[in-house]
Amino acid sequence: MKKMFSLVLIIIFALSTITVQGVSGAETYDITVSDGTEESLQSALYRAKDVATAKDPYVIHVTKSMSISRGLSVYSNTKIVSDKGVVYTREMPVDTKKVMLRFGDLGSYSSGYYYKNITIQGGVWDGNGSKADMGFCIFKLAHAQNVTLDGCTFKRDVEGHMVEVGAVNTMTVKNCTFKDHISLDASYEHEEALQLDVNLQRTTEMGYFDKYQIKNITVTGCTFNNVGRGVGSHNSVEGLYFTNMHIDNNTFTNLKSYAVSCVNYRNSTIKNNKMNSCGGGILFMNIKDNYKSASNSYVMKEWNLKLNTSKDNSVISGNIIKQSKRDKDTKCIILYGDKVPEDYGDTYIKGDHCINGVTLSNNTIYSPQYTAVLLSDAKNCNIKNNKIYYTGKGSKCYGIFMKNKCYNTTVTGNYFSKCFDGVTALDSSLLNVSSNKFKSGSRNGITLIRTKNSIVKNNKINFTGKNGKNYGVFLEDYCDGTSVTGNTIKNGFDGITTTKSKSINISSNTISASSRDGITCIETSKSTVKDNKITFTGKESKNYGIFLEDKCDGTSVTNNTISKGFDGITTTNSKSLNISSNTITKSKRDGITCIGTVASTVAKNKISCSGKGKSSYGIFLENKSNRTSVKGNKLIKCYDGITITNSNSLKISSNTITSTQRNGITCQGTKESSFSKNTITNATSQGMYFERAKASITGCTIDKVSKNHGITTNSSDSNLKIKSCTIKKCNQFGIALSKGKATIKKCKFSGNKKGNIYRG
Repeated sequence: MKKMFSLVLIIIFALSTITVQGVSGAETYDITVSDGTEESLQSALYRAKDVATAKDPYVIHVTKSMSISRGLSVYSNTKIVSDKGVVYTREMPVDTKKVMLRFGDLGSYSSGYYYKNITIQGGVWDGNGSKADMGFCIFKLAHAQNVTLDGCTFKRDVEGHMVEVGAVNTMTVKNCTFKDHISLDASYEHEEALQLDVNLQRTTEMGYFDKYQIKNITVTGCTFNNVGRGVGSHNSVEGLYFTNMHIDNNTFTNLKSYAVSCVNYRNSTIKNNKMNSCGGGILFMNIKDNYKSASNSYVMKEWNLKLNTSKDNSVISGNIIKQSKRDKDTKCIILYGDKVPEDYGDTYIKGDHCINGVTLSNNTIYSPQYTAVLLSDAKNCNIKNNKIYYTGKGSKCYGIFMKNKCYNTTVTGNYFSKCFDGVTALDSSLLNVSSNKFKSGSRNGITLIRTKNSIVKNNKINFTGKNGKNYGVFLEDYCDGTSVTGNTIKNGFDGITTTKSKSINISSNTISASSRDGITCIETSKSTVKDNKITFTGKESKNYGIFLEDKCDGTSVTNNTISKGFDGITTTNSKSLNISSNTITKSKRDGITCIGTVASTVAKNKISCSGKGKSSYGIFLENKSNRTSVKGNKLIKCYDGITITNSNSLKISSNTITSTQRNGITCQGTKESSFSKNTITNATSQGMYFERAKASITGCTIDKVSKNHGITTNSSDSNLKIKSCTIKKCNQFGIALSKGKATIKKCKFSGNKKGNIYRG
């Protein structure tokens, strides 16, 4: 009875400072609190608790600043409107964690979305914190529905969150300011100013701990300045998801860590935010990056929740992110998922916690960072029309880095400036990297490592030409089934390089002025290199238009155009190649060189050499390039048209060789080979020269040799069978056999100055 009497006295005292009035205009106030005391405001809140309804909510008008020493409790159907200039200052002992405002009574065990229809409009909520405080939040809002924070300012909390929210359905935070967070530990910078949290005893410590999750939240038009993190969460419950979260049109400045931090979000947007001088931009996760040791994800077995692998269906778009510091642990944007192979106690449920169906579009990113955008285990995502600028001074910056089995993800229409690597993918598949632009990168435009069945198409990659080893497109190890088509690559070290892969399609690319090779394939088998255009300036030293190096078995090189390289096409230690219908002009050395290339075909190529090299061969077969066919090629102005050394069982047929500086065909150390229906015109030294060779020569035509003979052998171990050849207009003999053996049948001779046949 005594206690009840005291409470009545308090209420009578409080009401003596409250004016009930009506105000014309947009707002009608039920109560105006004008004396600047916490007691009066709390009395008004109690009054609202008793009389307010959803139909007739209670509006409390605060006109004067006040101190908060106990903490305010707000209930359903209540709106607090503060005049401009009203400041609420926290005045509590440094050893308490009490908040300035909460929903319901201190120690309340309300559950579900219990409190409804609450608005707090205006006011500066000053935590008044210092390094002496033990840490606190300003607001704790839980178990509510239809909540609005409008035009409030929150500042100077300590080692906590300015506003902490849990178990709230439908909330709008608009035009609010969060600033000047105080951290007691400089190494720990992860407190969100506006935390949207799961409702567990281990996290929020608010009300009843149940599985009512936050959903339908809008944060818009807010400003975050000089805080640890901006908005979001770092806690999660396995199988419990934040849905319909919208963090749009906010400004974040001078943040130590991420502007937006999201764990287990579905059907959400992060759009049109400005993030200036932030330690990180957007953290979007379905699992922590080290699930074995993470302590902020929980398995609530009694809730019987299941892992949801459906699409996230979230959009991150139109944000401007300027990262302030170089830190290996923070990125401008992270989309992070991972596969958990087994249950990890109370931390994670077994299964694929992938990022699924997220769109990342039209963001502008300025990064001094190791990685601007990181994707891990991201499936069915669309990364499009973003602009990424590297602003740091260090060498290693990845524009977009995909790892850990990213799948069926598209990266298209993006722009990259000065990145170390523009796009890199590791251990992934079915990626589509298309129509992106890369400018002035210091290493590679696009790098795929152990990434299969992917598309790299219609990208434009432009280096400065002043860098060291950089590759336009680099497919490294087991990128089987990947297609590289329609790309334009300028001024790189290599245009396109592949290693240890099979079934690669490299076609219709335009590559210019590489300082080394246009296309390099190392141990790349059963692949296609076709319809590419490769142009050098002629100033480079040793560069190859197309280089197939070792074990490129079964690869086809067709219809490519190569100009001004050192060698046009070079192959080594491979078999069953098809090198056909290529056009090679102005090579400084060889048009096509095959070294140890077995059982292959070199056919219908057009090769025009520079006419200046003293060892410039149209086609050069070297070092056991056995059982290879050279057929139907057209060779012009080479030092030698075709040169063969130490290779056997060859078929050289129907080639047209014109205007060589030395010999039409040179053959050294060749056995069991045939030369048929070749036409050689305007050779300088010899039409065909054989040394240590055993070969048949049938149906060949040699016309005009300006210095020496039509066919010559100059070694005792040569044995030629010459039949049905036409040899004319040689400066010396038609056939000159200085050493070795030869049988000559049915040949036609005319106009050879010293005679038709000479035997030494």
